[in-house]
Amino acid sequence: MVKLRILFFRVLFKAVSWVLHLITAIRSMRIGGSDFSDILIENLPIAKSGQVSPLKPLDRKNTILGIIIPFRDKWPLTEKCLQSVESQIVSGNVSIRIYLIDNGSVEKRTKDGCDAYQQNSKFEVAVIPDKNAFNFSAINNKAAKIAQQDGCSHLLFLNNDIEIESHSSLNELIEAYFSIKNACLLGCTLQYPNKTVQHLFAAPGFKIVAAHPFKGMPLNLKSKWHQSPRQVPAITGAVMLTSVSNFFAVNGFDENLPTLGQDIDLCLSFQKKTFEIWVATSVVFTHHEGLTRGDCFDREQIHYIYNKWGEHLVSNPVFSTRISRWSETPVYSLGEPAFPWTLVIP
Repeated sequence: MVKLRILFFRVLFKAVSWVLHLITAIRSMRIGGSDFSDILIENLPIAKSGQVSPLKPLDRKNTILGIIIPFRDKWPLTEKCLQSVESQIVSGNVSIRIYLIDNGSVEKRTKDGCDAYQQNSKFEVAVIPDKNAFNFSAINNKAAKIAQQDGCSHLLFLNNDIEIESHSSLNELIEAYFSIKNACLLGCTLQYPNKTVQHLFAAPGFKIVAAHPFKGMPLNLKSKWHQSPRQVPAITGAVMLTSVSNFFAVNGFDENLPTLGQDIDLCLSFQKKTFEIWVATSVVFTHHEGLTRGDCFDREQIHYIYNKWGEHLVSNPVFSTRISRWSETPVYSLGEPAFPWTLVIP
């Protein structure tokens, strides 16, 4: 009976979603809009202008970037990520240290791969063992504290299924962080290997906890959206650049969220502090999403996020309530309530 009820509501929500998409398509034709940027920029007011200042000179003594990469076995995937990091040409004003967090790997080739990478990398590399049960938040917090103790001034959280294809992209991301006025947390555009959109930014309170607008659409770097950096409500934890001081000012990732929603929670904590969140829209990394631990919809953790943030999640003030929370692709609302996720998650 419970399964039939869940199926019924899923079909109902799908039907409502199609109606909302149809209304949005008709309205877009009426106003002459075909570029997805139109609906984003119209309903994300803070994204209308990219406030970029001349690049501030970086002091090599004070600018040490710790790149934190958690992993567990699947060494070829992590190795591809590391090789792409090694290929980056970074300004001489920035020192880089790599922190590999090994969460319980058991394969010999993983250990051999780590040993070889430490010996051959052009960067300083630390391999940090972690034998605890998987907790994404705790793993990254542990590495961040070690990086802080080592004197790192900035942190780049990087999933091990990220690949940086252009040799200049990492440097462009770093330069964007220092040139965007008031940027406290910075992400970038992520594409799937087939060159479709994986991440422009994250929209809190959409569908279950958050959604990626226009996920799966062809990536068009000539669109209005990509012509300027954008201030946004949230970004994915797959690529996050911030300062050590900002990260610990919000107490890092919430360790009550071991497998989902840590990035959205962190962004909401930044919002609470009035710290600005931005994306460097023209910087593109490739995300092999789902090749690590896959999707997880843990009901208790979802409840925890909703109880913690309430209306600040479901009606986040940074994204217009004219946009429906029922669709991952931004569509205009008919005044429907927050997405009733409790009816579709068993």
